[in-house]
Amino acid sequence: MSEAPASRPSLAPWLIAGIAGLALASLALALWRSSRRTPDHWREVEQARAYLERGRPDLAFKAVSGIRDEAPGAAEGLTIAARVLLMHGNVSPARKALERSLKLQPGQAEAAKMLAAIYLASGEGRRGLALLNQAAELDPGDFRPWYAMGKVYHDLGDLPRAADAYGKALERSPPPTEAKEARIGRIRALLDAR
Repeated sequence: MSEAPASRPSLAPWLIAGIAGLALASLALALWRSSRRTPDHWREVEQARAYLERGRPDLAFKAVSGIRDEAPGAAEGLTIAARVLLMHGNVSPARKALERSLKLQPGQAEAAKMLAAIYLASGEGRRGLALLNQAAELDPGDFRPWYAMGKVYHDLGDLPRAADAYGKALERSPPPTEAKEARIGRIRALLDAR
């Protein structure tokens, strides 16, 4: 009588289990890596800026209009959207977009300047001044925040600050027309103060 050969365990179940385990491990690693990546909006922002340079605010707005989260670049996208809204006279939505933009990223000179203009136009002088000061700190070479502060301080009756602000505007070498107006504003403020 011959003995039946000993049955060997089949490798197929072990092989299948090993391949499945590797596939699951690869999937888990891919999911972990993608969860660590932070989505951002820089591509949309750069595209919108390029559209603005080409004179296409409609396409610039469309490029950033889908931004709804707080990922990197969201604040800058909101600032671009607000600029386009202001170009079309939509002040209220522009104001909301700028307020949210500055809440997300306070260090934006352009957003601070635009929102300051909105506040000043709506009679909110103190809020506008605060943003003009912020803009002057963020963009120290720009004469415009100082020039605007000179006008606002003069209107508020704070003549020494008005004269000082006009002087700081002049230190930043504004174009000839604005330089002339800043000199006149400074002289008026100094004369009115005395």
